[in-house]
Amino acid sequence: MATTAWFYRASAQGAWTPRLFASGALIVVGFAAVWLPPLAYLGLVDAILVVTAAVLARAQQELGGAGN
Repeated sequence: MATTAWFYRASAQGAWTPRLFASGALIVVGFAAVWLPPLAYLGLVDAILVVTAAVLARAQQELGGAGN
């Protein structure tokens, strides 16, 4: 729960475009999950989340950091 709270606090000030792309990608992977093996699905979801976290962390640094 602490990670979720940090994510929303850190990303609430901007970077809406990356979040929308990540949401769209997760929707597509969610529909494709019916045909994908479970580990492939988890790998895709993990990759999307890791890339999204990296992009949002960079965007947050550009906006002035989470603690500022």
